[in-house]
Amino acid sequence: MEATADQLQRHIARVDKRQKALRRFAPRKLTDTLSVAHYLWPKAAVVPFRARPELDELMAWCVSGDHAAAQLVTGEAGAGKTRLARQLTNELAANGWQPLWVPPGSENDAIEAVQAIGQPCVLVVDYAETRRGLAGMINDLAADQDDPDLRVLLLARSAGEWWQQLLASADRQATSPLEAHVPMTLDPLSAAGGPSCLPPARRCPPRR
Repeated sequence: MEATADQLQRHIARVDKRQKALRRFAPRKLTDTLSVAHYLWPKAAVVPFRARPELDELMAWCVSGDHAAAQLVTGEAGAGKTRLARQLTNELAANGWQPLWVPPGSENDAIEAVQAIGQPCVLVVDYAETRRGLAGMINDLAADQDDPDLRVLLLARSAGEWWQQLLASADRQATSPLEAHVPMTLDPLSAAGGPSCLPPARRCPPRR
């Protein structure tokens, strides 16, 4: 009886830890109480997703067979990074993966959350260029060898100085998943859903 009681307590503790991780990192469902401005966010997915080849590339990356991997996706504001990530996580969720969106300041706890959930997970880090705890999270990713498969999707405006600093500050073992895949750059979408063919905006001369 004592052994059974101990097993039950451990099971309850694991379930509780999993639920806490999901409450902190899993994407929230839309409700009627959200503000109108919320529906302008890409995460709200109000506008239907327009097919783009990068989704197929990311799906192939996720099912590549690697235990842990990271991919950087870059693009200017409005290029569709967050909307693409939302579509990817939706499709992965339908195939047994748990999507987790890492809130700012929670990078150092993200891998532990994956361990608590105990199923294949994809971690999405939006505005990755602003995350100070990213190197620690990548180090934890590289050190994780025994848990379910894990993918880290980094979204940023560009692969600039912050990316070079991340490669320099992460442990040598951790740079391997970062450098294994060339950063993916998204072109702006046109009204028809493909890459934009509009010329760059020009400044109007000041009125005299």
